[in-house]
Amino acid sequence: MHTDRRTAEPAVKHWRRLAACLGADGSIFFPTQRKFSARTWRPARAICETCTVREECLAMALAVRETEDRWGMFGGMTPSERRVHRRTIRQQQR
Repeated sequence: MHTDRRTAEPAVKHWRRLAACLGADGSIFFPTQRKFSARTWRPARAICETCTVREECLAMALAVRETEDRWGMFGGMTPSERRVHRRTIRQQQR
């Protein structure tokens, strides 16, 4: 893994310091309700829509094993949206 010599941080994590959600209340990205609606995700989605590193965030989430990807808004997508996105990608690769 490449390391940024100035910060001694892995380069892959560098983008996180630029995230629009940095310092935001984590509960809006990881709601505790059992059922989620569009309203539940609205605050997180609004932040993601303004984020300059949204693609990097989504790529990180998509790199996680699908069975472990059940929580949180990443890259502007909910867990169910990421499942659909993965399925679409797999179908396009056939």
